[in-house]
Amino acid sequence: MTRKYLTAAALASVLAAAPAIAQTDPMANHSLFGISGQSHELIKYSFDSGEAQTIGTVSINGAIAQGIHGTAYVPGNTNIFGFWLDPTDGNTKLMYINHQTAQASVVGQDLGPGQVTAATIAALDDTGQLDNTGAFANDPAHAGLIALQNIETGNDTINFDIDGGHVVPTEDFAAKVTVLGAAISYGGAYDMPVTVKIKVGGNYIEPFGSSSLAVDGNVNDAFNPRHYILPSVQNAGTAISIKGTSWKKKSWSYSGSSNSHWKKHLSVNSDDNSPAVLTLRNGDPVPNIVPFQNQSSILDFIKDYIDENTNTMLLDENQAIYLFEIGTTNLSNSAADFQDLVVLVTLAEDPADLVDVNDGTTNAPASRLIKVDAVTGGFEQIMTLDRIYEGLASSPDGTFYATNGQQLFHLDPFNQTSSLVSFTAYPDVNGLEVSNGQLLGFTTYAGHLEVIDVASGQAIGSPVNVGNADLETIVFIKDQLFTDGYD
Repeated sequence: MTRKYLTAAALASVLAAAPAIAQTDPMANHSLFGISGQSHELIKYSFDSGEAQTIGTVSINGAIAQGIHGTAYVPGNTNIFGFWLDPTDGNTKLMYINHQTAQASVVGQDLGPGQVTAATIAALDDTGQLDNTGAFANDPAHAGLIALQNIETGNDTINFDIDGGHVVPTEDFAAKVTVLGAAISYGGAYDMPVTVKIKVGGNYIEPFGSSSLAVDGNVNDAFNPRHYILPSVQNAGTAISIKGTSWKKKSWSYSGSSNSHWKKHLSVNSDDNSPAVLTLRNGDPVPNIVPFQNQSSILDFIKDYIDENTNTMLLDENQAIYLFEIGTTNLSNSAADFQDLVVLVTLAEDPADLVDVNDGTTNAPASRLIKVDAVTGGFEQIMTLDRIYEGLASSPDGTFYATNGQQLFHLDPFNQTSSLVSFTAYPDVNGLEVSNGQLLGFTTYAGHLEVIDVASGQAIGSPVNVGNADLETIVFIKDQLFTDGYD
């Protein structure tokens, strides 16, 4: 089926016909502003004209400002608020980004270590606290700057060697194996299952389901990252290797819901030192793989581990990463993108050191919701959270929505809870905004902006293609800089 793209005007008619949806087009008279993850340029897309333009590279005193994942906008201002992880000291800084020139300046004190992954504007009451009454929803004077910031924790330094396709610690160690993601399809016709087998010394482990059953052991889904911690300390010299397998349908007529519908396509084992799996550590050169830079959607589970300044792998000193090509045996083919399966190994002194919220095994925080003073850069913690999120939006009633992979969450700072609401249509919603009662999400899948039905997570109507597929974050600005809402 051919996907059709609507202009904002055409989308308005779809929204007007949809039940229980506001009758106002959430994008009319607006432009979308986003920062490209690859070029670090500020991009503007006008919904009324359907045209995109580059404002300029976001820079500070002539130097490119990389790694901005969270932005927000208060109506009536020339500047967009941005959060920048300063590579010189590892601390996050609040920035003003001029939306007309892309020039940026650092504001006030820093926010300490930890990447800000998303930001938004929410209503504050007269005491400066979050408001859930809706009384101040359309008053920019009561707009508070809210951000999601990762909480960084110390890491053990375990020395290890990479021997062919093996990670070999040189001292006793504990280990966590994390499937960061998988992305492989059969010519675009359907997603291919991917299964994983781990070898530790002479022992084989299948913690994510049977590696010989395509459906039961599939990790190419919306539930990554998934983790496994070895239950005991391993002896120095014990090698860790990974085997990944892709599967294709035995017949086009099969639905794919049964294990019997599938047969093995390719298996690649790092234990064999196969050239189809790359085992890398911090500082290693990024392999010269064209899709890292040129594909329309660089998947988050890969790009977050690349230092674009040096074109080297960006990992902690106690980590190694496996990049698998299990789609083709022709490694010189452009289809060989080495992101069919991505597995991270993290080492520590004790298994208890590896138990964190990303495993779902404890309540230790992974990120926090903070209120930031837009003048001084000071901040106040609102609540801690047990996940890392990529997108954040707020509605006038104090509701926060956040995305993690394909999951859409409701964050409730008043009751200090987070709850899964639904699954979005695509797994890479980096930007969220609420406009005129509608929740909109930007996905790096071909640069789509979707109106999201909160209850189902599915898109309402057809998407708008904003002409750029790698925006890290989005804000809406009224074309006339009106000051009548948080649009």
